[in-house]
Amino acid sequence: ELPCLLEALRISIRALAEKDPLLLNDLRRNCAACEHKRECDDDIAAGTLVPSYQRYCLNVQALDALQHDDSYTAKP
Repeated sequence: ELPCLLEALRISIRALAEKDPLLLNDLRRNCAACEHKRECDDDIAAGTLVPSYQRYCLNVQALDALQHDDSYTAKP
């Protein structure tokens, strides 16, 4: 689910892995422990992940911070 969410938020997983691998590991760990996988998977399938993830995602604060940091923005 995390790679789908990062892509939807236009956060480069490659940049994150290079610049802050510990944060990426924390994001992965939170995602693995999440109790909302079904809801997340449903949102991925429906294309509603971006407007919905903030209701249940354990990584919301870190992801919001990453979205405001241009050095992690995925390049088209």
